Amino acid sequence: MNDTHTTPSSTDSVSAKASAAGQQVKDAAREAGEHIKQTVSSTASKIKESAADIADQRRTQAADQVGRIGQNIHSTARSMENEDPNIAHYAHRIADRLDNVADYVRNRDLAALKDDAADLARRHPVAFLGGLFVAGLVIGNIVKAGAAATLGSASNPDRQSPPQPQPSFPTPTAVSSPAGV
Repeated sequence: MNDTHTTPSSTDSVSAKASAAGQQVKDAAREAGEHIKQTVSSTASKIKESAADIADQRRTQAADQVGRIGQNIHSTARSMENEDPNIAHYAHRIADRLDNVADYVRNRDLAALKDDAADLARRHPVAFLGGLFVAGLVIGNIVKAGAAATLGSASNPDRQSPPQPQPSFPTPTAVSSPAGV
């Protein structure tokens, strides 16, 4: 008979090896978890920076557009000064306000703009909501006009207006006499 008996030292050795292997797996899992945390944190940071850069570009573009509108109003007001100085004066004042808004948006960071908007909404909620409503209408009309222009030019650049339908008049028909008359 061949009885294989495990000696206490071999059992301790297998147990020690299993324990060491388990510890290695735990260490590897911990390292992998830390690596994943660092990767996620780094990626989130990059996304946050990218979003901030895009928002900053949009803020600058908006300020530039408001500034261009102010310049156009100044130009229009200058051309109206001889015809109607009162309207020209008010147009210049509106253009100056738009220039101030453009400078304000250009010189503030996004956090400050957000804080200022929240403060305005708290102090004057009706004016804030009214301003949002008007801005929505203006933006909606701009988008609608741009989409219509894009669709019209993209579908057929040489497109002419369709011909108008000609009215049709009834043609005279022969009057038949009743049979037997």
